[in-house]
Amino acid sequence: MKKIIGIGLCLILLFSTLGCEQEANLTNSELEALQTEVTEKVSQNNYDNFASCYIDNSTKRVVVELITNTEEEQEWFRQNIVDSKYITFKEGGPYTSKVDIDIDGNTKLTEYVEYLTYDNRTIYLANNVKEFYVIDNEKMPLSKYITNANQSFDVSIEFVTNQLTHQGSFDDGGSSLYTDNEKNISVLVCHTLNQNQDIYIGDLSLEYSGDMCK
Repeated sequence: MKKIIGIGLCLILLFSTLGCEQEANLTNSELEALQTEVTEKVSQNNYDNFASCYIDNSTKRVVVELITNTEEEQEWFRQNIVDSKYITFKEGGPYTSKVDIDIDGNTKLTEYVEYLTYDNRTIYLANNVKEFYVIDNEKMPLSKYITNANQSFDVSIEFVTNQLTHQGSFDDGGSSLYTDNEKNISVLVCHTLNQNQDIYIGDLSLEYSGDMCK
């Protein structure tokens, strides 16, 4: 009888452990959704203690870096931003971030060429743009930043547009134009009713016209 009871207890513990392990794992898409939720809520609340947010694939958690990583700040984050057991905190930042563009002054903008296709979306550069850079602790081409970052395509593009000024949206479903007069940068983020979400990058002469966002 004791053996039967002991076996039963072992089975209960085993199933409980397996259940906990299964519950602790999120899919990559679920982790990305949680990461996006965090960054959106941080932006909406203008939370200035936030440094960065990324997915740790080894632990299947979203890591939130706080500039001041105290228990009080973590509790404030849970109550006002996102409360999830799939979030872990660490101290980091503040980070200096910006974008830059390398323009060929001898070439006039006549067309847009495919620069990167990733996650079923395409980025086009104006033909007078040599390279577009993201500076986040280090200077890197936008293509490297997007493909190497532990974050979704949308979050990467949001990082870029957050460095620019929103000039307005179009009545095609919500495509938006962002610029930086000092850097001579324009970024058009397509968001049309027919689900076009491509990106166009150029100098300040960029205009929404022709076959863009079609």
